[in-house]
Amino acid sequence: MRNDALYALAFLALTSGCEDKPKETKVTESDAGRSAQGAVDPKLAEAVAAAGSKAAKSDAGAATGDGPPPTGVFAPGKADTQIKRGDPPKVELGEAGAEPRIALQGEVPPGWKQSGTFDVTLRLGRAQLPPLGVSLTIEAQKPKAPAAGGAAPAAAPAPAADGTLLSAKLTDVKLTGELGPQGKEMAAQLGRMKGSKVDFRVLSGGVAVDFAYQLAKGASPDLEMVLHAVGEALDATIVGFPKEPVGAGGFWLITTRGASTGAEVVSYRLVKLEKVAGDTLSLSVNAKRYAVSHKLELAGLPPGAELEQFQSTTDSKLTMTKGDPLASAGSTKQTFQAQLIPAGGGDQRLGMQSVAEVSIALGKK
Repeated sequence: MRNDALYALAFLALTSGCEDKPKETKVTESDAGRSAQGAVDPKLAEAVAAAGSKAAKSDAGAATGDGPPPTGVFAPGKADTQIKRGDPPKVELGEAGAEPRIALQGEVPPGWKQSGTFDVTLRLGRAQLPPLGVSLTIEAQKPKAPAAGGAAPAAAPAPAADGTLLSAKLTDVKLTGELGPQGKEMAAQLGRMKGSKVDFRVLSGGVAVDFAYQLAKGASPDLEMVLHAVGEALDATIVGFPKEPVGAGGFWLITTRGASTGAEVVSYRLVKLEKVAGDTLSLSVNAKRYAVSHKLELAGLPPGAELEQFQSTTDSKLTMTKGDPLASAGSTKQTFQAQLIPAGGGDQRLGMQSVAEVSIALGKK
């Protein structure tokens, strides 16, 4: 049975910007780093612009305009001038920072396991879900044990490249705020998310790639945005580091290609090491994503709708221990905004907006 409260929220999210003659409110980003909710770190804007220019120049066949697009949606094939599908992440050091400098690279050992909670506030268009508490356990895949009788061990699934496969499993999803008379039914629907998973791979440099989402059997497709908010928060906790030693004030840019909020994207992440206190690191992370094509796949979208404008950012403040693969605490704000052309074209536009704020507490054994 469909939860009417969840359906209403999803409907509002999909129709909040739908009108026959849309106003000229384009998601323009002339500095490649502006957000509808405010300015992303200016260093990110500069780094993204520089990365786009550098990538275009390095491509012998590149034409002008191959950098990050103002609409947030690359023209066909243009994303390849930034990073091709299947290419490893690019990690470029901007500044090394103050002395003393430390090497921050680390790997996730097989069998590594950690639990914790995410407190999630999610706004979809004009609607807002009540605060949610998400408990999860994150575990690295272990090698397969030898078969009985001394036979050769069963083959483990081989990753597409280096790194360790991890799975984050939701062990509980509950309301931490009230929703009036509909609260009980909504709590029951959220409870059906138990067992949902976010799978991903962490490379030797600490960058997370290949995120895949799986809602638990029986969970409403309307809750897909909640699972994506959890996945984006997980992605934010896995920072990624340069090969060079860095100190306080150092920053670096990470360029990846993957998926986010139903779209294939090129993502630019600017990481700054704000402070070092013993083994405790304080970091700020600003991410900006651009859609690779006009294709968007999300539950509830009308068939044939195509992206016209796309905007996706994440801003985080994190605390982590040197050598750990994930940040143990912090907060992250994810903003998503899109404008789509319905099948058949015309003047009508379909608008989507969401903002997710997540408080992170990991490290429970």
